Amino acid sequence: MKEVFASYSVSAEQSYAGKKALILGKLYKRNDEWKVDAIGDPTPDTFLGQTIHLISKSYL
Repeated sequence: MKEVFASYSVSAEQSYAGKKALILGKLYKRNDEWKVDAIGDPTPDTFLGQTIHLISKSYL
């Protein structure tokens, strides 16, 4: 089954201009069911460690 969970038009959005990373979404399990939340937040991070730090601070 093909299903679109999220779509981001990064070329059309000014908030994405000049950004290096994109936090696409969050995958989690609730009541024995897997869930996906779309996020779509651009970040200026150039290193994976920076993005991981932001995710742990803002999305957990």
